[in-house]
Order: sequence, then C-alpha cells, then structure tokens
Amino acid sequence: MTVQGSLTPWEWSARSWENCGRRDGQVTDSTLLHVVIPAHNEEALLPRALNALNASAAAAGCRLGVLVVADSCTDATAATARAHGADVLPVRLGRVGAARHAGFAHLRATAPQAAWLATTDADSAVPTSWCRRLLELSAEGAELIAGTVCLEPPADPQLPDTLGTRWSALYATGITPAGHRHIHGANLSFHPRTYDVLGGFAALAVHEDVDLVTRAEAAGLDVRWPLDIPVTTSRRTDGRSPGGLSDDLKELIS
Repeated sequence: MTVQGSLTPWEWSARSWENCGRRDGQVTDSTLLHVVIPAHNEEALLPRALNALNASAAAAGCRLGVLVVADSCTDATAATARAHGADVLPVRLGRVGAARHAGFAHLRATAPQAAWLATTDADSAVPTSWCRRLLELSAEGAELIAGTVCLEPPADPQLPDTLGTRWSALYATGITPAGHRHIHGANLSFHPRTYDVLGGFAALAVHEDVDLVTRAEAAGLDVRWPLDIPVTTSRRTDGRSPGGLSDDLKELIS
C-alpha cells in the first residue's frame, strides 16, 4: 500500500500532520470537520440528520462542512439538503459504497484543508458531543474512529418495545469492557491522510464501512472504538442498502 507522495503507511504515520488542523486538543473556530452523507430519497429524515450535525458543531465550536451525495434521488432530497446549508453532489451510482467514495473524492479535491473527515447516514442523528469527541480523539492520535449506534425510540413509548429489546441484546454481545467491534457507516470518521493512505471507500453495494476499517487495521493504523458517542438511527426495515441495519432489524421481527 502506498501513500500519496510515495510514502508508506508507516512513514506517513511517523510524520507530522501539518496543515490538517490542530493536533494539540484545542478546537478553534477555524477547525474544519467535513461530513459526507450518502442519501437516496431521504427528504423526510434528512432534516433531522443535518440539524443534529449543526447542533454538534456549534457545541464543539468548530466549522462544519456537510456534503450530501444525492444518489439517484427522485424526491426533494437535494433541495432539502441545500435548505439546511449542506452542499449537494448529485450522482447516479446505486451503491452506498460508491456514493461515499464519490463524496470523499469530491471533498479531497475541493476541501483539502479539513482537519477531520466523517460520514454518517441520512436516517441518523449524531449526539451533541459528537464533533468535539471526534476532535479530542484525533488530538490523542486517533487515525480512524468507529463509533456505535442506538435505535431511535419507538413510535409509541407506551407499547412494549420488542424490537428494541431484541436488538439491544444482540448488539450487547459485541461490546466488552475494553470497547466494541461494531462498524457503522453512520458513525465513522478518520483523518484526511488516513483516507488517502487507504485509498478511500471501495465502491461496494454493502459493507464498504467494514472493508475500510479492516484495511485500516491491516495497515497498522490507530483505530479507536469509543462507546460514548452513539449515533441514533432509524428503526425502519425498508432501508436503502441491502444487507444493512434495516435487514438486521427485519430478521429480528420475522
């Protein structure tokens, strides 16, 4: 594996990370965190995702750039994104991995000054502490951060939450006192040079997030697995990506 500029991953890791934001733990209003959101017909849920990101960036005191990759949309996803201050990249790819790849390729070409890169999903909402925690972990030396998710509350809190109970029990099997091993595109972030080293997301139909983290660990990069910034995600079973969380939830209620 070769880094841009003919550096190996190990040579790259040993070098300073100049011109890529602060690494001393201090967040300033010039610190830029850029987020990519792949979206296919997400006009209904996208506002929640964007509002949550804006609130998190405001709490952290950092600058936020959001790029919504509108993949084969036939609804008002693009207009909704722009109305909430996000940039839009229209594509016709039909694969979430390809959409994420296209989004980050666009960012690396147009926003090379970002201090940190992240991705989440259009049906998800990051916690208020998300941006600050990512930048804190970055300052500690993290090169890639894989966070957890939690399901949104049920529509009727008065009814038994059978799905939530089953899912939580299954999810807990992947959590230990030392951390977790869950990987979600809804809660994944990395230093820009990490992304360049790894060559970006593969254009896969599913599990492009798992593939990226697997390659990061194989390259010996510093991967962190925090439990304290879970992203809330929808409990829909008619998801946009085959083999994703929606299919897991569908199996739990079948």
